[in-house]
Amino acid sequence: MEESFKMNDKILSVIPYWFLIIIISGHLYRKEKNLSKELIWASLRNGIQLILLAFLLEIIFKSSAMVVTVAIALVMTLNSSYHIVSRSKTQKYNLFSITFFSHIFSLWPIAFLFSFDESKEAWSEPRMLLPLLGMILGSTLSGVSIALGSFSQSFKEKRGEIITKLSLGASSEEATRKFFFRALRAGMTPQVNSMLAMGIISIPGMMAGQIISNASAFEAAVVQMKMMICISAGTVFCTYISLHFLRKKLFLPTGEICLE
Repeated sequence: MEESFKMNDKILSVIPYWFLIIIISGHLYRKEKNLSKELIWASLRNGIQLILLAFLLEIIFKSSAMVVTVAIALVMTLNSSYHIVSRSKTQKYNLFSITFFSHIFSLWPIAFLFSFDESKEAWSEPRMLLPLLGMILGSTLSGVSIALGSFSQSFKEKRGEIITKLSLGASSEEATRKFFFRALRAGMTPQVNSMLAMGIISIPGMMAGQIISNASAFEAAVVQMKMMICISAGTVFCTYISLHFLRKKLFLPTGEICLE
């Protein structure tokens, strides 16, 4: 009963913040109705999603079984792969399987390592591992989708140049090297920019959350540093593997370009 009252108090505490959205939307409504509706809908949907997620996590976190952690991690990875494919604007090369296995081989080990470093006894429990994996998956999503989209577009537009290089004796790797690393750079750029701004322009979310929960600023900075290294390494590693597998699909086993 006491828990229920606390939950209600927490939900009611959001109401004053909703007035900010209502005031801004009311001002926009007179000038741009669609923009005002989008803001209201996005805020409402975000609130519902977060509350539902909280209830779901409370159920999941009651378990300490590794099998539960792996099952939920698979669902999260599948969802991340789906969003990468939908953002990359190309469905031709079965990017779903590419991104799914790239996530497992690159991001999962990094998340496991970070979780083990932070809590050696409970590193495999859902409460510890899933939030860390979620942060890494969410942060790498844009970079991987940008890189895959960039490489696919370059391959389509510069197909003649690639065929010419192949005819002159270049391997598939040599013929696409320029486009491969251009796409890798494009995928890395958002994360690099975020790292450069962090600590100068902004206080990162994880660090801010720890400071608010009374952790020392130095401890919060160290944990945030570890997280950013994990995210950056994961983005580069996952993007590189995804691009590598995509390039494999663009060429026949003989090294000739796949024209289908």
